[in-house]
Amino acid sequence: MWIEVGSTNNDPFVIAQYYLDCVRQVGGIPKIIRADCGTENVNVPVLQRFFHNQDQSFLYGKSSSNQRIEAWWGILKRGGMAWWINFFKDLRDSRLYIEDNVIEAECLKFCFMPVIREELHKFAIQWNLHKIRPSRNAESPSGRPDLLYHVPDLTGARDLMMQVSHEDVDMAEQLCGVRSPEHGCSEEFVELASLIMQERGHTMPTSPDNALVLFCSLIDDIADI
Repeated sequence: MWIEVGSTNNDPFVIAQYYLDCVRQVGGIPKIIRADCGTENVNVPVLQRFFHNQDQSFLYGKSSSNQRIEAWWGILKRGGMAWWINFFKDLRDSRLYIEDNVIEAECLKFCFMPVIREELHKFAIQWNLHKIRPSRNAESPSGRPDLLYHVPDLTGARDLMMQVSHEDVDMAEQLCGVRSPEHGCSEEFVELASLIMQERGHTMPTSPDNALVLFCSLIDDIADI
């Protein structure tokens, strides 16, 4: 339904905003959401129960029991995220990036987060078009996720989405949602980096190589200020 990149993965207000963005996009909420007891999830059950007006609309479970999502993380890692993990480790080990340097941390997020976000979104599109093989588990229908979701009649499934008004989503957003910065860094750094890029004729990167060039250039220019 969504996959995002941000500067935090444990702020419940940021996670709630991802949930609300998805609700706004599809126009409703699922009958039930299941998640583990992590602190990042505390606002989502509040919102789910607010929209549904019933406690049974959210279930807690051990993370080790969420086999589907845990398996999916492994697929995502093999699908490209392992490359990024090794890339940033090499960047740190070669001292091109010093992780306890605040400026370099801001610069790293500014340069690489848009590239990673675009890659994640492309991965999600590909995943939703792949074919799920038949399973003995009756609750796991086979087929392509996009077709299963948008045309449930193909498998005899029911659409259990509950519609939610934009007014209710707006109210929930004011109480429980905080939007993560697009670049993951402070507005002051974005303004500084944008000024330097304008002077140097740089554009936002679209690949890891472009992002690395921009990162090194910005670090050098900021050091000369």
